[in-house]
Amino acid sequence: MFLRRPVSKNSSQELQEQVINEEEDSSSSDVEVLRSKIRTLQEQNNRLQAVLQAKGNDFIKCGYLFKYRPFASGLLDNPWEMRYFVLRKNLIQYYRSESDTMFPPRGIVKLQSCVVEIEPLKKRRYFTFSIIDDDEKALALRLSTGDAAEGERWIAALEAVGVERQAASDDGPRPPPPAMDIRPTEEAVEKVAKVQRTRSADLRKRGFWKIPFFPAREGPQQKGAAPAQAPSQQTGKPRRGPFTGGVPVHIGSKNSVLSSEEVQNQQHSGLINLVMVIMFATHSRLIIENLLKYGMRSNPLYWVRALVESDVPWQVFACWPALALFIGLAYQTEVVAVRLLSNELRAKEAAEKKSDGDKADDGSSGATRRGVRWREAALAGAQTLTTTAMLLLPCWAVVWYEAPPLAGALLVTASVIYWMKMVSYAHCCNDLRTARRSGEIRPGERGNMEGFTAIEDPMLYPENVTAKNLAYFCVAPTLVYQVNFPRANRFRKRWVLRRLVELVAWFSVGAFLVEQYILPSCINSLHPLNSMDLGHSLERVLKLSLPSLYVWLIGFYILFHLWLNILAEFTYFGDREFYKDWWNATTVDEYWRKWNQPVHKWLMRTVYFPAMRMGLSQYGSVLATFFVSAVFHELLIGVPLQMMRSWAFFGMMGQVRCMKRNNRLSCWDPKCQVIGCA
Repeated sequence: MFLRRPVSKNSSQELQEQVINEEEDSSSSDVEVLRSKIRTLQEQNNRLQAVLQAKGNDFIKCGYLFKYRPFASGLLDNPWEMRYFVLRKNLIQYYRSESDTMFPPRGIVKLQSCVVEIEPLKKRRYFTFSIIDDDEKALALRLSTGDAAEGERWIAALEAVGVERQAASDDGPRPPPPAMDIRPTEEAVEKVAKVQRTRSADLRKRGFWKIPFFPAREGPQQKGAAPAQAPSQQTGKPRRGPFTGGVPVHIGSKNSVLSSEEVQNQQHSGLINLVMVIMFATHSRLIIENLLKYGMRSNPLYWVRALVESDVPWQVFACWPALALFIGLAYQTEVVAVRLLSNELRAKEAAEKKSDGDKADDGSSGATRRGVRWREAALAGAQTLTTTAMLLLPCWAVVWYEAPPLAGALLVTASVIYWMKMVSYAHCCNDLRTARRSGEIRPGERGNMEGFTAIEDPMLYPENVTAKNLAYFCVAPTLVYQVNFPRANRFRKRWVLRRLVELVAWFSVGAFLVEQYILPSCINSLHPLNSMDLGHSLERVLKLSLPSLYVWLIGFYILFHLWLNILAEFTYFGDREFYKDWWNATTVDEYWRKWNQPVHKWLMRTVYFPAMRMGLSQYGSVLATFFVSAVFHELLIGVPLQMMRSWAFFGMMGQVRCMKRNNRLSCWDPKCQVIGCA
């Protein structure tokens, strides 16, 4: 039994005072924390007010607009360029981008005697307006924007500063007035630079140390302007005294330019230029060395002869119409599925009317569900047989009849692409039939278009099961089928012509690299590899790395940027995000998510998420996704080359382990990231 020690009155008072003191200390510490937070917020508020004050009171509107260049060629050089415009009370000036506003502007137009003229709207054209100097009858600026509402806001802002709106001529299109010189004069450049230096110095005093100081830029010499004076004749500038032996040169504490304190405030364009000069010199040496050793091996007619004069068996040619036949069989399977679905829904509606609200027989409903499952299983089996034959028949023909590598690569690539398209088509239609049975409307169908743009006349399943719709999907630059696709509203002829010229030019560069560098290096690498000479083998691999990387980059640009965009332009396909910024990827999995968007979206919707719904873990779903990708990489590389060695397969499967290790390193040290996913 525990006995409680009696507590005296004095000790209880001391205990109470101690508790009160502790509470006061805790409350005082909380008050100090709040006061420090208030001081921090006040400092931030003062800094923001300083920034707003530095911008000036004459600021009205700013934003990006397309500016017309009257002297652009128009064919290979786009006459419209995007620039950042700033509208003030009495002038409008533009910069290359928003980040260049600390520099003097590239052009200044005074608006005292200007009028704004809106061009007549044309079909599938941008909202275009011109700023014309009414006194000199000269065109100052011709601007456009893709948003008509934004264009009207710019017109209203110009009218607010006194620029009159001038109606377009009703006599039809007239020749534009001559363009005037809107380059800033030397006096205007010096005035703007002086204001910017003053604002930068004021912000530095208030604590903005990261804002760089930009000196004045010499403006272009204007017609009629006085020549620049010599330094000794310039007025208003103090002359530096004689540089005697006792003149101090160290006048304060300064950091090195490349130190961590100053590197973020400096411009590094000179270093980039130096790197480009080094790369140019190094590559020039390699080109000269290759030409002296092998001579000119590149022949533009080699690739044409490889296609025309190659001995391609007729069985390989017959696979091309066979692909169209398999696509037709897949379409007929979906037509049958639509008829079965319509009969099923009519029977269900008749049964509901016949029952008149009575409870349905559980046996009949169970038999109906079993019938639906059997029909869907039969349709899935038919589609599986069709798609499997579509993939295996061309591969068998290429291997069995020993087709040339180029013809075999084209046929196998086409069979893989259309296999993925038909699998996505059958998978999507199966899901839409399930939605029709339950009375649901999937996102992207008519009636559930929230968040979808650039879609005209949306359809609802089974309205999309037509030959025209499937034919459009077969030629569209996507592997994922959906009922409605975003569509573009115009066809740009000159843009397509420029992209075609680029495609031919870059293909010629890639072919030159393959014939001039890669093929000789591969031939010379056979002897070191056969004799197991590790030193020379490593030297050959490193020699192949540079041209191989260039060919890979050129192939990426040709396929994902040029070819898919040209195809999208011909098919009016709206969603042209065929790749993302994979060069900024910091992990391996981020790189695989960004660099090939059509395949990534197909794998996510067709493999990854179905595997997750089947109960696989996230790692198992990723493994299944990379397994499918590895199989197709092996087919695309091994079948045309008649070399089924599983190198591409295990290379892709090894990416899973690489991703896991990379993520583990990133978790240990956030700075340990892959630069450019190298």
